[in-house]
Amino acid sequence: MKKRFLTMLLAAVMTVSIAGCSNSGSSSDSSSSELTGWGDDGYTKEVKIDNVTLCLPEDAVESNGDNSSDNLTWYKTSFGKIALRKGDFYTGDWHSDLTAIVFADGAKSKEKILIGDEKALMYVEDFKSQPAYWLNFNSSEHCINIIILSNTSEENAKEEYEKFLKHISIDSSVPTVTTTTTETTPSARDEFNKKYGNLPTWKDVKYDPMSYIGKKFTITDATYELDDYYNYNYRDTEAKYFVFSADTTGSYSDRWYVYADRKEFDWLFKQLKERNLKGNIVVKAQFKDGTKNGLVTLVDTE
Repeated sequence: MKKRFLTMLLAAVMTVSIAGCSNSGSSSDSSSSELTGWGDDGYTKEVKIDNVTLCLPEDAVESNGDNSSDNLTWYKTSFGKIALRKGDFYTGDWHSDLTAIVFADGAKSKEKILIGDEKALMYVEDFKSQPAYWLNFNSSEHCINIIILSNTSEENAKEEYEKFLKHISIDSSVPTVTTTTTETTPSARDEFNKKYGNLPTWKDVKYDPMSYIGKKFTITDATYELDDYYNYNYRDTEAKYFVFSADTTGSYSDRWYVYADRKEFDWLFKQLKERNLKGNIVVKAQFKDGTKNGLVTLVDTE
């Protein structure tokens, strides 16, 4: 369940081959063998992901120094960077699902579009203080998340996004592996509520913290942001824990600082370095060395 936190966990490295890409663009019945002979706008580097064929700029170079990993691949380009990810397949009408909408929460603009017959969600949001266009859609097995990041302007990011969009082809003849389980597979939130729905909440703990020492409670529907704040007497725990804030209502008085084990929750640390997250978590209220400085440690995530 930890690996499904906000459906943002990713699955595999993208494999790249160099080839010309056609301007069949978002046609859902194009096959990779048809994607040849056209690259007038410079998008010629072919990438295959499940049943999706897309093209990157011909000067795109994989960048191992930008948190690229088995889960995420960054490419440097002449205009900025492009990131490709694989995530959990969205089920049902995911345009209306919270797990999809949280991606675009706070975006400057967002739009629901079609790539062939496949629904996609595009939104514009600054990423690492730079303008970026984000695109999310399903392949036959995963949700594909693409970030197009410009070094110069939002207009430039839009220009490159529009070029990129012409070079995405989804082969609709490939069966979707999750089709038969769409209606029966419970969501991460359903499983979380089933497992932890009877625990106290942060609202219970807020006004009577001493009664909950050593007990688990939930923090729900919060925004999580990586932080460097360590409570007094906890600064020596930095080697063991990283810290993130949990903003529950937007009020500073309702903000929690959560300590997460660096080894156990390394995957979460990497995600929080990239962007803020939303969802539900379980924490435990503890004391350190018998003092009365509360330490809230992460136990589990949605």
